[in-house]
Amino acid sequence: MKKFGLQRIDALIFFLSVGLLIYFRYWINPVLYFVAQEPVFFFDKYFFREFLRFPGGLLEYVSALLAQFFYTPWPGALLLSLFFTLIFILLRQVVKRITLFDPSALALVPLLFLAIAHNDYTHPLVVDLVLLTALSCTFIYMSLRRGMRILFLLVGGPLLYFAAGAAFLLFGLYALVYEILQKRDWLLSILILLTAVLPCASGLWLFPVRLQDAFWQPAFPDHHSAIRILAYLAAAILAVLLFFAAKRTGRLFAQARPLWRIIPAAILLLLFFILPALRLDKMEKSYWQITYHARTQEWQKLLVRCEKPYPNAPQITSLINRALCHTGQMGDRLFSYPQDFGLEGLFPSDDATISTPLIRSDIYFDLRHFNEAKHWAHEAVSVTGETAWNMQRLALIYLIDEQPEAAQLYITKLKKSIPLRQWARRHEQYVENIAAVKDDPEIGPLLRSRVSESFLSFVNNPLADLPRLLHADPKNKAAYDYWMAALLLTKRLARFVQLADLSRAKPLPRHFQEAVLIYMSQVHDHGLTFDEKIFSPETLQRYRTFQSSLQASRDDRSAAQRELAGHFADTYWYYLIFHKGPGA
Repeated sequence: MKKFGLQRIDALIFFLSVGLLIYFRYWINPVLYFVAQEPVFFFDKYFFREFLRFPGGLLEYVSALLAQFFYTPWPGALLLSLFFTLIFILLRQVVKRITLFDPSALALVPLLFLAIAHNDYTHPLVVDLVLLTALSCTFIYMSLRRGMRILFLLVGGPLLYFAAGAAFLLFGLYALVYEILQKRDWLLSILILLTAVLPCASGLWLFPVRLQDAFWQPAFPDHHSAIRILAYLAAAILAVLLFFAAKRTGRLFAQARPLWRIIPAAILLLLFFILPALRLDKMEKSYWQITYHARTQEWQKLLVRCEKPYPNAPQITSLINRALCHTGQMGDRLFSYPQDFGLEGLFPSDDATISTPLIRSDIYFDLRHFNEAKHWAHEAVSVTGETAWNMQRLALIYLIDEQPEAAQLYITKLKKSIPLRQWARRHEQYVENIAAVKDDPEIGPLLRSRVSESFLSFVNNPLADLPRLLHADPKNKAAYDYWMAALLLTKRLARFVQLADLSRAKPLPRHFQEAVLIYMSQVHDHGLTFDEKIFSPETLQRYRTFQSSLQASRDDRSAAQRELAGHFADTYWYYLIFHKGPGA
């Protein structure tokens, strides 16, 4: 029977670890944690020293290091799978030593809360480390004799608090339960309670932190999430609950057949994966997936992803429009995606970019407006810190500007990071030989698009920049596409028609055809000359159908909108007539 029990636990651990690996790799995707959080880490003594200034800093340092593995999916999934499996094993051992009862699958309960917490892509890895550290220290403490336990509290306790912060409190709770319920050692119990003065002394005198932070850091670094509190409470009280149920539950399971002892474990294991999966916010996941594809410049994958439901937000619309621009589809498919935000779908407003200024830097970088891209990259550093992508953008712009000394600052930083270390080493050669940058396949083409003249940029009037960029480089296709798209979105048809190439002997991009057709029908500009080949037969036929449907419902605008949405929502005609949102 004992052998069967061990096999059952081994099987549970095996299926748990494999299931976690698959769950995190394919359902959660750890890369999205990196995109959402952009964890900063450098192999640098000055960076390390910053973490010695507050309790729990060392654990945060380790967390920042390990979070770099989220940059690629498999290492991130392996890391999380390992953490969860270790927490399960340690929690089971701790409960077993306190209650003399093997909780087996019931130890999955606190992990269930932690798995649900991981549905939030801003969930910090340090929370997992706090729980893992507390359980590891508790397991070591329970393995010691009485004299060594006293020494552990007196010497190891302060060290643990300094290194791991809030993990010390969770360790103290488990140790207290162990001493009271298992060892009945009141002296050690009182000693454990007295160690609570450490956070008080830390907050009042030892470290420049608030008293409440002295107790909670680094478990709740930014905000108090209810789900994280539940995870900690579940882990803390599980031992107590099992203690009071130990005798009765032990007798019940002792009398049960092996098969009936497997069923609860199987059910809990199944629920462990089903409940977090059901709790996952698919819109949040979609947001970070789209952001990831934009960050890695996988434009076609981004557009394929947006064939499924996605958050209708200015940031996402701007990324879709960037993808259309990069793939040369803006003139044909701009209105295949909802343009509910008008011009803000091209240039997101302050409200949409206040926490992610790099979005604006990306747009201006695409437009070859490198001075403005540099401005917003520096803004991004001030908001989100010296993240890998912020540093890369600044290094790249300073190389384009042929300022090797400034580029060296950011390349040196990136060489001390993990995700973009190889990129930094490849580009370091240009610091020594800036003339060679023109031969770089990535930077060389950008040099030819660099704006030599200076002009003021106005964030609230991005349209003013586009003709200036085109004047500086008439071959700047991104600037042209954005300018024409901006004129369509702001419904400036007269100016749009002036700039469109109406003399070409082949069809214009689809939305250009649609704009010219409706302009001609509304304005009747007899001075407008064009080649009839700019219109495709399909567009002409659709326009006739659109006009007849519109006329049929002209007395009921709402009915007309509903009627036309099914077949014409992806046309400029539909946008021009029915869009009333911002930026129009």
